[in-house]
Amino acid sequence: IGPKDYTIRSIFAVARADGSLNVMDGETGSTLSSYTSHNSRDLYCGLHLTRTSADNIQLLSCTQGGSMRVSEGALSSGSTSPLTEKISWTVVSPVRCMRASAGMTVAAVGGEGRMLALWDVQTQKRTFLAKAPDADFLGLRPKPDVNSIAFLSPEDPRKVLVAGPGQVGSGTHTVSLFDTAASPRPVNQIIFGEGTVTALAPNLSASGFFAGDSRGKLAFVDLSTFKINGVLKGPQGGIRSLVHHPTLPVLASTGLDRFIRLHDTAKKSLMHSVYLKQVGLSLAFDTMPATSDEVIPHEDPELEDSTLVAISEKKKRKANNHENKRNEKRKGKRVIEE
Repeated sequence: IGPKDYTIRSIFAVARADGSLNVMDGETGSTLSSYTSHNSRDLYCGLHLTRTSADNIQLLSCTQGGSMRVSEGALSSGSTSPLTEKISWTVVSPVRCMRASAGMTVAAVGGEGRMLALWDVQTQKRTFLAKAPDADFLGLRPKPDVNSIAFLSPEDPRKVLVAGPGQVGSGTHTVSLFDTAASPRPVNQIIFGEGTVTALAPNLSASGFFAGDSRGKLAFVDLSTFKINGVLKGPQGGIRSLVHHPTLPVLASTGLDRFIRLHDTAKKSLMHSVYLKQVGLSLAFDTMPATSDEVIPHEDPELEDSTLVAISEKKKRKANNHENKRNEKRKGKRVIEE
């Protein structure tokens, strides 16, 4: 299905505190499909939206009480259609986070006191359950606690990144890599910073991942060495969401400092930041490709050259002002000495 075949091109799903789910038009902000839960106290902790056709969607949702639900809906720009339940089942609660693989075939869940578990969405059966860390020589065993989950590759749900406790004393700032086809225990671990790891995002080549914690630390971890290989500057508060663009070397982050930041993952530098009026909780990229009839502004070489010249002249004036101030200070010192 090409971009021109979509009547409504940009869509996203929103879960609200009152128990309602809304699928909305990203261009107009209008509600396309909706669902209201009968239990408003059971808050949502994960969503995954996918398109089955040009005007039909499937939405996988998970609540903190362990209620998993696959809903279907139709998209029409003129009216709001209800989300109808297709599949539902219950997983062990409490659940803190849920992630789904590409195609919504596998769902990964975890939470406070619960280790990582993988579920087959079609059969509603658990296919993997991670084992808790071993006890140390004193018999102490860390409590299972999963704060964030990310599939290393969306197409391959066998390798999963989990933010949670590792060995005794590591707290909640350990990131573990699970190979579900090899072992129920992590194949590698890293102690990341001193705060609780709250967000994970693999890079494009799946050769590493970005991690953010509750103290605002954002860094890249190389899987070949499982060590930190670059720190991204910018966040001033706890990070709540990280998402990597599916085709470009761009990472988006948001958190308690109320900023959305775009980072260049190749240069490990900050590209742009926007201040929000509220704390950001979740991010998503609009991955729909542009159509040929959409006007994309081209860069004006003359304007670019004039801008570069203005910047260079400004830098020269600034450097000259610093030099003049230094010369004046030197002259003043000489007069005092004489």
